[in-house]
Amino acid sequence: TYQVTSGTVRSARVLVNVRIRMSLRVSDSTPRAGQIVRFKGRACPKHNGLAVRIQRRIGTGSFRTVRSTTLKPSTRGCSAYSRRLRVSRDATYRVTADDANHARGFSRSRFLNVH
Repeated sequence: TYQVTSGTVRSARVLVNVRIRMSLRVSDSTPRAGQIVRFKGRACPKHNGLAVRIQRRIGTGSFRTVRSTTLKPSTRGCSAYSRRLRVSRDATYRVTADDANHARGFSRSRFLNVH
């Protein structure tokens, strides 16, 4: 919750959801068609057991979930995930996660140039 104080005057308390910070790394950003690529990253603050969705951009510009995994314990107050996915064509991917206490977090999008 947030509250502003100026002198003796205080505002009402406001609950603000903060996004989960997501990262995304891939083992190969230029894989061959049919190659298995590892998607991995972290979510901060830690949320062990929380579902992470790997999403691919579709023709309309929106994203569709293609795989999911769960967050595992890691170091430095974050949780980690890792999932392998067979890729067959050029596509843009991202990961996302959310829970009741935080707003939905998104990683930066990553383009995989399949050849």
